[in-house]
Parts: sequence; structure tokens; C-alpha cells
Amino acid sequence: MSNQSLVDRFLRRYEGKGSLITYRASINRFLKFTNISVDEIVSLAKSDPAKVEEMLEDFKYKLKSEGLAPKSINVYLAAIKSFLKMNRVEVKVKLEKPVPQVFDYIPKPDEVKVLINRAPLPMKVAISLMAFSGMRQSDIVNLKFLNIKDEIVFEDGVYKASKIPLRIMLKQKKTGFWYVTFLGRMGTNLLVAYLNEVYNKTGKPRLDEEFIKRLDKMIKRGVREKWDAESRGRH
Repeated sequence: MSNQSLVDRFLRRYEGKGSLITYRASINRFLKFTNISVDEIVSLAKSDPAKVEEMLEDFKYKLKSEGLAPKSINVYLAAIKSFLKMNRVEVKVKLEKPVPQVFDYIPKPDEVKVLINRAPLPMKVAISLMAFSGMRQSDIVNLKFLNIKDEIVFEDGVYKASKIPLRIMLKQKKTGFWYVTFLGRMGTNLLVAYLNEVYNKTGKPRLDEEFIKRLDKMIKRGVREKWDAESRGRH
């Protein structure tokens, strides 16, 4: 059986799964690191598994030195171990311990209100969307009028919400999947106020236009700076 056939036979079980590309890349990278062929690594694992385990430890150290996260390193190791296991070879290698998750301080509702009260209107909207609808920063920056047009009416030169909570339908930038979220009364009122401010300055927003302008840097820096300032004020 050829080198490619060995790998392809292993990867057939992952067809249609996202792990297929990852597993192929993991095996190819390990082979490139060891500078030996698929047949040679399988043969060596059968005759001298301790040697292959040593190579895997060296490979793991190489990945760590490149700054890969423990979770990513474990994916590489799992792919190689699974491939060898399919070829009736068991090797032992210690997986990396995951890095403990450290969560940022989660502000209380009254603390969120303090941030909103002290922020300019575009930032008020951004904070509301993050705090009350769970939207990511990247999704807020890319929010378009199209995502809320069915929930907004324009009467007598003024934007109004047709109902509360306001439904927001958008495609998540990180995953590419569509999802629906909702915004309560406070956030909706701020969003509508901002829409009217935009309308008074520039006219009706286009359906495909990101209408919370120049917010990327404001979100990344402004919210953190304001929250840090409020945190200092509590201590």
C-alpha cells in the first residue's frame, strides 16, 4: 500500500467532518518534522514504539516552542496516535494540560448602567448590545440596518421600534452561521435614538451599511478604558 493510500484510508473515516483537514495537516507536519515516510514511521512504530514516542515528545516540544496552545498541540498528537492505532500500533505520549480559563470581571446590571450613562451615544448602543443581547464586538461593528429593518418603522420622519424586545438577525462573523438575538427596552431605545441621530446627520442608512460608524476602535479601547476607570473608582 502506498504512502498516500495509508493516509487516505485513515482519513476516509473523517469525510465530511471539519477534522479531516486538521488531521491530514497534523500527519503531514509530523512526517515533515521527522523527515521520514508514512511507511517508515508505521514500520518503526511496530518495531520500536519507544523511538516513535520519543519523536512525538520532540514534536510536541517543537509545537510548544512555536507558541501553539495546549489544545492545538493535543489535536496534532491525537491525529498521529489515531493514525498509528489504525495501523495496529499503540504509542504513549502525554497530552498537554489545558490552560486554566480566566474570566474577566462580569459587571452587575447597575454597573452596566453607569457605563452607559457616561458613554457617548454610539458607545451606549455598543455596550447595550454586548451586555443585553450577548453580541460579540465583531458582530456589533458589522451590524447592518438589514439586520433590524423588519423591527423598525419610519413614521413622520422618525425611526421607532415596532415591538420590544427588538429582534436582531445576523450572521456571526466568527462562525459564519446565522442566529437571532433580542434587545430589551433600554437597549432598543438607545438603538432607535442612535438611528435617528444618524438619519438627522446623513439621511436614511442603506440596508447593507454598517450603521454604527467608526466603532471598532471605540469598542476595543473605549469600553475597556471606561470599565477600568469605573473599577478604579470602586477600590
